[in-house]
Amino acid sequence: MPVPDERFLQEGRFAGQSQFVTWSAGWRWVLPATIPNPELSWEIMKFLSTEPGHLANAKGEFALAQEEGDIYVPRLTGHIQSDRMLAMEYLQYLPDEIAELQWFFIEMLEVTHSRPQSPLQDQIMKALSDAATQAVRKQVDPASALSNAQRVTQAALDEYYAKAE
Repeated sequence: MPVPDERFLQEGRFAGQSQFVTWSAGWRWVLPATIPNPELSWEIMKFLSTEPGHLANAKGEFALAQEEGDIYVPRLTGHIQSDRMLAMEYLQYLPDEIAELQWFFIEMLEVTHSRPQSPLQDQIMKALSDAATQAVRKQVDPASALSNAQRVTQAALDEYYAKAE
């Protein structure tokens, strides 16, 4: 993401901080409220969130990709140590340019913050994507595009929470 000049130059309030910062998000394990065996499901979820769990999951995904004739790029877990371990194990099977990009994303995890989850995540991301598209295509100036995204998003959130009350 673009950063203020002060951050890039590591001056003022950004002195000693990284030049860049970004946010990320991805898939999550979820236990539905109606799951038949929540205790066992929770134990499985906890295991799948550990290094051995990430490795077991990747091993299965890799085998499936090979069986289907696809390439396998390990998903980012958000746990940097696990992501590096998976990269060492599986990136050797990828073309160099894809492996280099995956390493870039892993290194960016050092300066990323997790985006908070929202019940309207899809609508929020669509509004932001639409704003970026409009700004890049010069259909609207960036400030107006973001202002519109904020208006659309806030209206959707207000409606959602009004129903929840």
